[in-house]
Amino acid sequence: NNQYSIFNNQFSSGWYKIVATTKDKYGELVKAEKYIYLTGNTNEKIYDAVKVDVTKGNAEPGESISYNIKTGFDNIWLIHTLSKMDMTNIFTYKTLTNIQPAAFVQPVTEQDRGGMAMSYAFVKHNRVYKGNQGFNIPWSNKDLQISYETFRDKLLPGANEKWKVKITGNKGEKVAAEMLAGMYDASLDQFKPHGWTRPNVWPGLYNTIYWNINGFGKVNSDEYSRMDREYLTAPNKSYDQLLASRNRGYYNEETMSMKTMSAPPPSPVMAQSKMNEVVVAGLGVQKKTRSTGNNEQDMSGAPDKDDSISSVSGNQPKAPDVQIRKNFNETAFFFPDLKTDAEGNIEFSFTIPEALTKWKFMTLAHTRDMATAYSEKNIVTQKPLMVQPNAPRFMREGDNMEFSAKIVNLSEKEVTGVATLELIDAATNKPVDGWFKNVFPSQYFTVAAGQSHAVKFPMEIPFNFNSAMTYRIVAKAGEFSDGEEMAIPILTNRTLVTETMPINLRGVNSKTFKFEKLLNSSPSVGGREGSTITNHALTVEYTSNPAWYAVQALPYLMDYPYECAEQTFNRYYANTLASHISRSMPKIKAVFERWKAPSPSEQLRETKIGSEARGGEATAMMSNLEKNQELKSALLQETPWVLEAQNEAQQKRNITLLFDMVRMSAEQNKAFNKLKEMQSSNGGFVWFKGGADDRYMTQYITTGIGHLRKLNALTGDNYQTI
Repeated sequence: NNQYSIFNNQFSSGWYKIVATTKDKYGELVKAEKYIYLTGNTNEKIYDAVKVDVTKGNAEPGESISYNIKTGFDNIWLIHTLSKMDMTNIFTYKTLTNIQPAAFVQPVTEQDRGGMAMSYAFVKHNRVYKGNQGFNIPWSNKDLQISYETFRDKLLPGANEKWKVKITGNKGEKVAAEMLAGMYDASLDQFKPHGWTRPNVWPGLYNTIYWNINGFGKVNSDEYSRMDREYLTAPNKSYDQLLASRNRGYYNEETMSMKTMSAPPPSPVMAQSKMNEVVVAGLGVQKKTRSTGNNEQDMSGAPDKDDSISSVSGNQPKAPDVQIRKNFNETAFFFPDLKTDAEGNIEFSFTIPEALTKWKFMTLAHTRDMATAYSEKNIVTQKPLMVQPNAPRFMREGDNMEFSAKIVNLSEKEVTGVATLELIDAATNKPVDGWFKNVFPSQYFTVAAGQSHAVKFPMEIPFNFNSAMTYRIVAKAGEFSDGEEMAIPILTNRTLVTETMPINLRGVNSKTFKFEKLLNSSPSVGGREGSTITNHALTVEYTSNPAWYAVQALPYLMDYPYECAEQTFNRYYANTLASHISRSMPKIKAVFERWKAPSPSEQLRETKIGSEARGGEATAMMSNLEKNQELKSALLQETPWVLEAQNEAQQKRNITLLFDMVRMSAEQNKAFNKLKEMQSSNGGFVWFKGGADDRYMTQYITTGIGHLRKLNALTGDNYQTI
């Protein structure tokens, strides 16, 4: 590389061309050219066609926008516009020369907040020259200032704090404001960053002028240079089975989305066969088990679940009497409507959780006229001596592991102490150190100032520990101490397998049913463990009138709280089916009438003989819930209508209300009219009124209509109308 110095300092402003020539090793001439523009002082002649010099482009009300427009031509006739927030466009026409630029000064008022814009255009030598320039006039009068009268960026975990924040206007004046404040664990931002945005409600300038070129045009040359390459494309990897095995959904490769299929409503269960538990997965070494009644014991000689005797010999140091940190809430506080006092101050109190971490503190303030401000700060909770466990999110029975923790010394001197680990059954609050083989519950440490040290506690997770384990780890060194307590789920290696079989009996006869899967469920073999399958339960449920299951479910369809097309149709469906049942089953209708207004003799008879007076119908209604608590628990999770009717009396009220003929007719017409409003012009149905029609919703409703027709529940005018 060669460098050349240019000593001529008499250059004037304008465009220059630099030419470099040389010869290559073959004696051929090689030349390179480059164009540059030299600028001088503002009074020098320019060689640009047009140039805009902005002297002041940002201004507040009371100030002025100023700029110059220059040209290198001998003279031009310039069209100049200035667009403002009041929707006006000021046109001015100027004659410029290369020695006489045009100067523009525009005063700014409050009505100009949002910005101004300038545009220009002129024609010279059959060519159009044009340009635009924007000027910023901010809504600074809508800015608030947030100052922290009380604030600490380092807190002790669990500390009780009272802070004061002051809100003022952009010039420091008092304002009446409301503030949203929140603080959460900043480590969550690694998964999803969080923050609040000031509402952008103040308008900006959009009334601007742009010039179009009419009658003149330019032609650009195109260089065709293309090289075709062949690429090897790796096939897409999809794991549909892994995804589909989760939420009973299916994976759509074309849309790269997961769709979840809703579970069908539970069908009446006449009989439940044996529920088996099978070992599915595990970590670590498993122990052989032997069956003792309904329980299993570890044959390796591990103590029972309630055995808290440690196998460590000698005197173990007693856990220090320190404050154990237990509150690990990820949100420290959330105050949505804090208000200023007469002085513009806001005070609030909170208790910081006990996690040792960094916190993100956010404030968003606003006034009635939408002046706003947003602020963020970071706070750290720490102690001179800290114990930070590296605990897993869960454990599995049979695991072998080392429970590790870090001892951090933030003091100014070296410390020596002891860390103690206790393991507790979260359900019974009893120690289980012996069962988990926590044989070294105490670890001694020495940590230099500003350094950390790791301690490890070996343990084994026992089999058949059907609870959660709580760990309590404490570190104490002289005057400093710290402790943490938290529960960890213990996952089983077994899964519950449920098999069902319907048993239908009609008339007075007897039948024999064989539970083939139950008979053939020979004990599975799990390697060295031998048999891994165990019997859990056999449940049989009986009902004399299965139709009551459908009757019980109808009030649930009527109690939908939303007004979407799906639930509106379900109301129509329930009323139509209830009308059909009342017409086709007079005996059932009579039962409803007795429930609605029983006579004194019927009330007495019902008190004496109960449901026998109704031929067992009400007994069928109650038996599946009141007599079978296990099924009731399952139904509470799967069928919300049970929640609406926890007892027979409430069920009666719901069903008789549904089967009231006058109410049925009114509700049916009401639902039909709403459905009609949700049908679009092409025949499809929308989710909510005013939306677009949806294929799923249309098929859902037409399928339901087909069910009613097949049941002959639609007759006469209803058949034609629907």
